[in-house]
Amino acid sequence: MRANRVAAWGISAVLGVGALTTSAAMGSAHTIATAQKAGHFGHPRQNLYFPLRPGTVTRYRGTDEGERFVERVVVTTRTKRIQGVRARVVSDVLRRRDGTLAEKTQDWYAADDAGNVWYFGEDTATFDEHGHLDSREGSWQAGRHGAVRGLIMPAHPHPSRAFRQELARGRATRPG
Repeated sequence: MRANRVAAWGISAVLGVGALTTSAAMGSAHTIATAQKAGHFGHPRQNLYFPLRPGTVTRYRGTDEGERFVERVVVTTRTKRIQGVRARVVSDVLRRRDGTLAEKTQDWYAADDAGNVWYFGEDTATFDEHGHLDSREGSWQAGRHGAVRGLIMPAHPHPSRAFRQELARGRATRPG
């Protein structure tokens, strides 16, 4: 879906992810396994590059295959408990140039004790040009149907380090 690609670009640009998450390389298995252990979310630290401060609103413009989009991303005050972790709800609304809704997503992120930010899933809906629900494809949640949370922003990112953002086979996989 084109809207999904633009939305993925938008949230990455909004929160400073950029090329870090577009590489298909996997991060260190040890780093990921260590950070995923239970209890590492007891005293989360804010991530400088991926802040989850409620009330933060960011707007973006972009194009995909010649079609223009505008995007509004809001870090909400809401949370959702996933796999025992309190994840922050981030609202991501993508509109076409004429203002019609293209995609509406709620993403779930949580910072761990070291300041790494993890992606726990998303509830997404895409809409046709008339505003009718087209699809919920791409929705996933860590811990359901084999889906695994992904590292979206390490506390101390370095160029050329890449990590799997999301893994829900048949639903959402980035990078491949």
